[in-house]
Amino acid sequence: MKSMVRALFLVGTLLLSLAASAGAYTYPVAMNDTVYIGNGPGLYSGGEFYVYNSASRTTSLFSTFCLERNEYINYESAFRVAEISDSAQRGGANITQPPYGDQLDQKTKWLYWNFVQGTLDDKVPDFTYGTAASNEALQLLIWITEDEGVPVLYGGEHNDLINKLSNAYSSDDVIGDVKALNLMDSNGGYAQSLLVAAVPEPGTMVLLGMGMLGLAVFGKRRINR
Repeated sequence: MKSMVRALFLVGTLLLSLAASAGAYTYPVAMNDTVYIGNGPGLYSGGEFYVYNSASRTTSLFSTFCLERNEYINYESAFRVAEISDSAQRGGANITQPPYGDQLDQKTKWLYWNFVQGTLDDKVPDFTYGTAASNEALQLLIWITEDEGVPVLYGGEHNDLINKLSNAYSSDDVIGDVKALNLMDSNGGYAQSLLVAAVPEPGTMVLLGMGMLGLAVFGKRRINR
């Protein structure tokens, strides 16, 4: 069961995927916004997580995964968007990170970009959206890629899918920009690390037309929730 109750919050980071055209796309959250985290498919302390702009948690803004393995989320708490950058600031199992933060790896960006675009199952047919097993494999690979270590709880049960996801990565693939969204709790302490995607600006949505809106915002993701 993934219900996590822990008072200690370090740096919270969400990966933000941007489209290639910075002028046409914007983040679904902004500096100093208040957000709430909800639980999604996956076990133990990893994602998938849902991010909301309301404590009622009626409609999620985006889905996300952890960047830092030894940090936890209290689902009852509100968090403030403190920074959007290329690094996960403070915290995490990688204690040798430089003072300015843990730089995001290009493979992490590729994995998350393809996840939010709905193309990860095209790259790796064994990956199935909305399932705990696939989400756990993706979460583990993100932690491994970010030098966060491998949790012994998993016992190697997802190694085959992890290897397939890892081997599918290509540095030649063109992806949108992906950044880290750093969160703080209500007391000003750094919080957990997760993942998210950008959406078109309102003016761009009008130009795209209503028929394209769902595709532009959510890509091909096939998740019922």
